[in-house]
Amino acid sequence: MKTYLITLTLLSTFFFIGCKKDGPIEPPTSAENLQHSQSTSLSKNSYNYLQARNSAATLAKKLAHELNADENLRKEVFSKIAYKFDGDKDILFSHLNNSTLAKLQLHAEVRNAVTNVPKLQIMMPFMEKWTDNSITNYGGLIVAYYPFGTKDKDITQLVGYDKNGNEVIITRETAPTIPYIIVRNNERTDDDGYLNTVGKNGQKLKSIHNINPKDYEVTNDVNWKTKELTKTKKNNLPITNLMPSAEDEDGGGGGGGGGGGTPAPTGPKTRMQLTVGRFHVLTDSWDGWFEGDPEFFIDINGFCGFYRISFNDVTDCNEHLVNRALCTVNIADYAALPPSVRVITLKVMEQDGGGGGSDDFIEDTWRYADLSNSAQTSLTFPGSPVWYYGNTRQCDITAYWLDVY
Repeated sequence: MKTYLITLTLLSTFFFIGCKKDGPIEPPTSAENLQHSQSTSLSKNSYNYLQARNSAATLAKKLAHELNADENLRKEVFSKIAYKFDGDKDILFSHLNNSTLAKLQLHAEVRNAVTNVPKLQIMMPFMEKWTDNSITNYGGLIVAYYPFGTKDKDITQLVGYDKNGNEVIITRETAPTIPYIIVRNNERTDDDGYLNTVGKNGQKLKSIHNINPKDYEVTNDVNWKTKELTKTKKNNLPITNLMPSAEDEDGGGGGGGGGGGTPAPTGPKTRMQLTVGRFHVLTDSWDGWFEGDPEFFIDINGFCGFYRISFNDVTDCNEHLVNRALCTVNIADYAALPPSVRVITLKVMEQDGGGGGSDDFIEDTWRYADLSNSAQTSLTFPGSPVWYYGNTRQCDITAYWLDVY
């Protein structure tokens, strides 16, 4: 492996969801103060947060009644969530069976939510703690709604409804003890229902199983009510590798992972990949108490182009060996560039899909290999992994250039 010492501008911002500040949720006072005309977090189109919040609230109340009254509807929802189509405990509303959708959309509350909440989803963050029987013994399923227009980090409580339409307040402390689902927008799919993380050769997928989640089969186990809800899916399906890994011949330039099935290439290596070897989040202050797993990603922009690389597989504050390729360039082309052109901006983020169209800042400077060094935004990357410590110690990474075929 050759070593390339180059200087990149690392403008790294690490965004997170779950750092919950104290303070009540401020209710919206008008459509105007919740309107964000250029947001792309929920949809490529502009949308109205007040409409989304109100629609989600009325849908939550209606679903609380319908789900508690219909065990077959609960079975379908639980079964389909258990497949974790995007890696988290959720489903898009559109993934429900057509007959189910037709029945639910007889209600105006449902139709309005489908219209006003882009990428409408149902999530159950703590489903592993419940069975259908234990939910019944609790008094029934609670359906909460996401307070659109409020930053995730400012949310200290959620409002849900029980089967009788009574409000139930859910907090960080009580969330694990309440059997609830939450209706909101999905953060892991695009506006057409495809996963944000692509497969090999840039293949767009509807699920991590490479099948349409609408085709997920509902359990036919007669004892399903006694099973942990994460085990109520009918089939265990193979998972497609969606993460672009270093030295993946077809994964360069932020494409997809995959691999296997083709002979190993031979001869001189002609390309190099900017690679993150280890990804270590040092705080658990992101999606957690009410939203499931975080959606980390890195944006790359510079002489090699623009790419967005997913780190959805990083779901906790432990150190993860990811070996994730960020971008790929030809060695000869790179060598011909003047040093002033060899500049890349790198942003590490966590998606906040419903809080005003912006995400939460964590890091923008790094300390090279040793905390005694001064914080920098311009770093030198060698041809072997070196630690870069986030200046505020929210996340650390190893990064390096790797020669590939």
